[in-house]
Amino acid sequence: MPSKGFDANLFKSMVSGDALPIDRKYLSPISYAPQAHWILCTNHDQKSADNTLGFWRRMAIVPFTHQVAEADVIPGLDRKIIASELNLFLDWCLVGLQRLLARGKLPEEPTAIQEAKKQAELASDTVKAWIEEDGVKVVTPSALTGTRPAFPRELRKDDVFKRYVDWCVKGRLRPLACQAF
Repeated sequence: MPSKGFDANLFKSMVSGDALPIDRKYLSPISYAPQAHWILCTNHDQKSADNTLGFWRRMAIVPFTHQVAEADVIPGLDRKIIASELNLFLDWCLVGLQRLLARGKLPEEPTAIQEAKKQAELASDTVKAWIEEDGVKVVTPSALTGTRPAFPRELRKDDVFKRYVDWCVKGRLRPLACQAF
């Protein structure tokens, strides 16, 4: 994976399972519906300009926090497992598939994966990170009842945006434009 991130729209279209057009040189175009699950391996946080639920619900970020010491590395371990234990691995996969089919859905993601996804979302979305860190309370219009309350000066949009920009500058982050905010 590139350190600068990747094309989120292409990623969503590839993992959706919908038919994708393939333009073949000098031949008629065809369509293809990918059926694979994607595993992206990277040493970099994958910041995304797409911070929609449609993007993040397709991601499961698995943190690898343990490094095997050089003395504990077993050369050719993959070949040894394939030669002597591949049938056991296949049985383990099939038992897991049977449990999944009986349950009808995947189990809840482990806490470490949920936390890794949350951290990735915060790294990608400066507004979400600012709200989380600064303790900003977000009130949706539907939460307001009756007449519109007179907000104190510090809660006006311009002032809130200035607080956000100041937070970004302090953290050396790039703030959104006022219109996008």
